[in-house]
Amino acid sequence: MVHGIQAGYLYNSGDKWNNYFQRYSTDWHCDLLDYLSDFGTSARVKMHEVCSVLNFPGKIGIDGSEVMRMYDCGQLSEIRDYCESDVINTYLVYLRLMHHQGRMTSDGYNECIKDLLAYLQSSGNRHMLEFVAEWEKFAMMRGVFTMRFAKYIAFWVGLISVIAFLYDGVYKPPFGGFGSTAAAISDVPIIKDGGVAFRKSKDGHFYILAAINGENITFLVDTGATDVVLSEKDAQKIGAHMRPVQQSKTYHTANGAIKATYFQIPEIRIGTLVARNVGASISTSELRTSLLGMSFLKHFHFTMRNDELLLSPS
Repeated sequence: MVHGIQAGYLYNSGDKWNNYFQRYSTDWHCDLLDYLSDFGTSARVKMHEVCSVLNFPGKIGIDGSEVMRMYDCGQLSEIRDYCESDVINTYLVYLRLMHHQGRMTSDGYNECIKDLLAYLQSSGNRHMLEFVAEWEKFAMMRGVFTMRFAKYIAFWVGLISVIAFLYDGVYKPPFGGFGSTAAAISDVPIIKDGGVAFRKSKDGHFYILAAINGENITFLVDTGATDVVLSEKDAQKIGAHMRPVQQSKTYHTANGAIKATYFQIPEIRIGTLVARNVGASISTSELRTSLLGMSFLKHFHFTMRNDELLLSPS
């Protein structure tokens, strides 16, 4: 009204109580705290409590009550990291709510989770990698519900039931949040000893999510492979970012000698670790997962101990 703008659409969408100016119109507004506390009629839950119930990391190391003291001490970067973690938590709760309401498919939810994991890992920011590591711990504790949340049982029973018991025809969860992603690809790094560590997947292999010029590719670690070997699908995804070095290179495998086009990938990034000019070829067979061979691993110190792979700068 101040600027003379006509905005009739804000008034005309929906029924009498469903337009932009109605606080309870979820078509127009999505205040998670308002919505999850039934617009204030039930006890207002805290972000950390919501995340704990949903097996998300929540607050890590810092509580909101500490922010003023941190500001007075000039800890602005720490406050920024804290706020970014809060945004990630809020986004995760929002995704879960959208799925619960049927506004997002299970496939769409899983894709959003996978994209978020890829972004956090490729960011190289310590607090984001710590967030992912903490998320993994919560994934291992799926279903844990402690007594300190007992006062919210009545409020959460519907939501928890959906989260815990929504199964398809063969009793597979429609989504698993981090858990299903981690079970399929154990590609989430844990900061350790100046490098990053990966846990062995349930199938006995190590999987790593690496970024190539902004494209995220899942690799299976193969110390027996001379070079990085790309599946045809992944090669198409990053084809514009590869430099042909020679038309073909001979590889000796258990099935005999094979020839493959040989490339160099300008840069492969895993968190803060970067390898440049990495030798690679494209698989001529039906390779489901690209292989991370010695042309990449030679750039780093790597050790495999028990169920852990540790990569660190050389």
